[in-house]
Amino acid sequence: MLKLAMATATALRSLDDIESFMVEYYAAWGGTDEDRIMSYYAENVTIQIPGSLMQGHSVVREQFVRPFITAFAGNRHFVKNIIFERDVAAIEFTFKAEHKGPFAGYAATDSKIELPGCGIYEYDSARRQITSAHIYFDVGTLLKQIIDQRHPNLKTEETATPTDTVAIAAPMEHLDLATVINVSQTVSGEMVLEKLLDTLMRTAVEHAGAERALLILLRNAEQRIAAVATTGNNTVMVRLCDEPASGSLLPQTVLRHVLQTRESVILDDAATLNPFSADPYIVQRRARSVLCLPLVNQAKLIGVLYLENNLAPRVFAPARTAVLKLLASQAAISVESTQLYRDLADREGKIRRLVDANIMGICIWNLEGAIVEANDSFLRMLQYDREDVVSGRLRWTDVTPAEWREQDESAVAELLSTGTFHPVEKEYFRKDGSRVPVLIGGALFEQSRNEGVAFVLDLTQRKRAEERLRELESAFAHTNRVSIMGELAASLAHEVTQPIASARNNARAARNFLDNHHQI
Repeated sequence: MLKLAMATATALRSLDDIESFMVEYYAAWGGTDEDRIMSYYAENVTIQIPGSLMQGHSVVREQFVRPFITAFAGNRHFVKNIIFERDVAAIEFTFKAEHKGPFAGYAATDSKIELPGCGIYEYDSARRQITSAHIYFDVGTLLKQIIDQRHPNLKTEETATPTDTVAIAAPMEHLDLATVINVSQTVSGEMVLEKLLDTLMRTAVEHAGAERALLILLRNAEQRIAAVATTGNNTVMVRLCDEPASGSLLPQTVLRHVLQTRESVILDDAATLNPFSADPYIVQRRARSVLCLPLVNQAKLIGVLYLENNLAPRVFAPARTAVLKLLASQAAISVESTQLYRDLADREGKIRRLVDANIMGICIWNLEGAIVEANDSFLRMLQYDREDVVSGRLRWTDVTPAEWREQDESAVAELLSTGTFHPVEKEYFRKDGSRVPVLIGGALFEQSRNEGVAFVLDLTQRKRAEERLRELESAFAHTNRVSIMGELAASLAHEVTQPIASARNNARAARNFLDNHHQI
């Protein structure tokens, strides 16, 4: 009983602590002191707002804190609800302010802003700092409030709609914070693309009450369906695919509107008259409830989430669409992150296969002269082992003969200037003191101006082949010279023997003539 009471007291103190902390944090936003606001964030804080993911003090200051306190100086957050659990707080609030400075391309209008929102904050209780925050508010609603008050005669699409059948980018209503936490953690926790798509589609269908859902991703300016979710027998079935987003699968007019305007489309009852009534899909499929959400990350359109329910109208109620908008915002970031993660993993895999194949020597080095990693081919080339690398005994500056150091200095200068250096021939000392000729080229890593990679090809066999070729060429030249001399000698012999033979024959003829004359 005592332990239970102590645990309860500790939980209450923790709750009081984070509540007081959040009150201080929101109060700081009411001023214009950037440093004060930044003091509530950990140095490596991660902040996610609709369409943007920021990490680190400098980025958060420049892309989040400064723009908002400049545009909405003296803003206030009115907390409506809070859930606290293990150093995580989910807070529902209303943001009230006046548009006092430039924001999203709009000059100050003195427009009065009142915007619902929520935030999920991870909190370091020891340091009293926020380590991570996922903050959701409807940017479309915010901009419409600015535009409507800047141009009173200009009506937004919500106010211009004669009935509640069609709503475009409807404002966010009251949020179930427990659902918000669950949705955010579920989607943001996946880093494998296939698992993320499966989780995203199941979560969307379950929270929306949809019969069917499509995830359309933009790939090379083409809309491709990446996942399809359907319901049946109280289960959600997800099929991953890669096929064109054709008019037989969803209403093309709705899709084009979302792609062009980047605004959500909600058809409470597609069977009644609405701007998309003539779409062949809606006519043929007799669609009822339709919801189409853009997936936007850092002003970049990633794709579209399409949901429908053909059994009943008004399935996508405001509370559900609010959660789905939060889901779409998180999904846009997560989908792009997982795609980047996959691309990076694929590139790393290709590089790893190249390194492990030992087709050529590969080493990672720094400009101070250390070789920090090398594959087996490189180590065999220089007769070193991995212990020499780990201990720091293998340094490229030490294994380079003195006559090649000037060339190394030129390569370093080229690296610092261009990030790469062209392949050049040089020599390395082996561990036994002998030399190995190599062809080497390399580059600096993009994120580091001190470390890089080098690709090294052993030229020993080529040099031996070149030396053998030179020997053969020399032998051939000698043989050629001997042959020429032989031919010359034969020619001279012929030239000498020919007149001698002729003289001998003439002498014999004269002798025969004389002998015959004497007999007569």
